[in-house]
Amino acid sequence: MYEKNGFVRKKLLPEHEWHEGEYRDCWLIEYSGTGTKEMLMKNQLSLLAASLILGLSIITGCMIISNDRPAGSGQAVEAQATENKLLLTLQETAVLLGISEDQVMNIMKAENSLLSNDGPFGGTKIPYIKVDAQFLFNKAGLLEWIQAATTEKRVYSGAKMFK
Repeated sequence: MYEKNGFVRKKLLPEHEWHEGEYRDCWLIEYSGTGTKEMLMKNQLSLLAASLILGLSIITGCMIISNDRPAGSGQAVEAQATENKLLLTLQETAVLLGISEDQVMNIMKAENSLLSNDGPFGGTKIPYIKVDAQFLFNKAGLLEWIQAATTEKRVYSGAKMFK
């Protein structure tokens, strides 16, 4: 049986092996490295199957990781797409400012409520227009608004602004 798998009998060891309650003769065997063609074919097929499974596992893992990427990497692509546009959507504005859409809306509400409650607003308001139900923001005006808001050290909390 061992000979089929490439082992060769080297030396008989009389009564040196304890087996089922008695000493028995046994053979000292050595692996010769040569097996039958069937064994070599099985080894090659096993190696091929293992390589295929490993390759599929790596591909599947990469696909899972790419689908679980955080949204931040997609924001960089969106920011590049908005580079040449003059008017930005609410979502694009939020990406440009690095805040959520709700926070952009709260800033708009805070500045409008300050304007309606206290009269004229002396600072620069976030620049937007409303077309149908969509808010569009002037990109150049946004950059100026950021500069003014940081210079004046404005504080926005929810839908309120504190000077």
